[in-house]
Amino acid sequence: MISLYAILFFLFSLLPGVFTAFRKNYVYIPNQQMNTFVFRFFCVTPALFALTIMISVFIVSFIEVKYAEIITAPWNIFGRYFLLIVPITFGLGFYLLVRLSFTKTDHAEQRFAENDFEFYVYLPQTRIPSGHAYGSKYRYSRNEFSNNLLVGEQIGTLILDTDKIQKSDAALTGYGEFIVSRAALDILNEEKLTGFQFQPVIYGNEKLPFQKQKYFNEYFQLSALHVLPEMSDETEIIKGHVPGLVVVPKDYLIYYPREAMTDALDFNLSKEYFGSNSAPPHNPQRYWIISKRALDILQNRLYLPNQNFIPVYLIENETK
Repeated sequence: MISLYAILFFLFSLLPGVFTAFRKNYVYIPNQQMNTFVFRFFCVTPALFALTIMISVFIVSFIEVKYAEIITAPWNIFGRYFLLIVPITFGLGFYLLVRLSFTKTDHAEQRFAENDFEFYVYLPQTRIPSGHAYGSKYRYSRNEFSNNLLVGEQIGTLILDTDKIQKSDAALTGYGEFIVSRAALDILNEEKLTGFQFQPVIYGNEKLPFQKQKYFNEYFQLSALHVLPEMSDETEIIKGHVPGLVVVPKDYLIYYPREAMTDALDFNLSKEYFGSNSAPPHNPQRYWIISKRALDILQNRLYLPNQNFIPVYLIENETK
């Protein structure tokens, strides 16, 4: 028989999630079509529910023995499955928030099909692990364009487990590092695309942390030679705070003054940083912005799909 204490404890544990779901500025859902109370509730409540239970039990256990019934309330509700409920609910909420809410909106694909744009953002949703997992060195800092995100600046040569790339010719890491195969690099050079330099990636494997690292000449890292000016004010950059700080352009609508693209090359980086401090694979990073010519080559010769790219809008007669 579940006691009144158990029921009240259960309802109390739901309150933080309900309160947070009501506050749009607490939880940022990049896909605005999914930014509803119900979706925010299912994203946030499982994690906060589990966290509230753990904190409450810990605090009450130090108060007085007569509150023992409250301490055992979670066990009364869930039985022996209580120890599994906490990590499962936390993981479910985090998965929904990160995996689903960062999905690009459907009308981004529609805009792609209906218009002929001059520049595109390369933004695949599937990423490979960043070099941080394999011993690559980074220097972390914030700057005026990082939107208060903690940005990792790569130091030295990138170390990756290139087996994770799974024979793809192009991929991005969680930090936005652009990786291409030797075949892809040959194509980019053959087509005389501009705006990048390259260096080989060092092979590293997390299962063999003490192995001797070596250059693995089948994959290379592209480094951009050109950073674009600031985006137009038409680009609405909005922030959320769960999980951690999240910064994404609203509905992935990105605008630039046309004159800002005068010196743009085939491969460029945005000056602004986007992503989250605590939601891999969307770590703080600049966006790769490529020309229509580069897009055609990536699609027709490297066979990258449409959904990996977001069009960029150019605005006439705007000065920053």
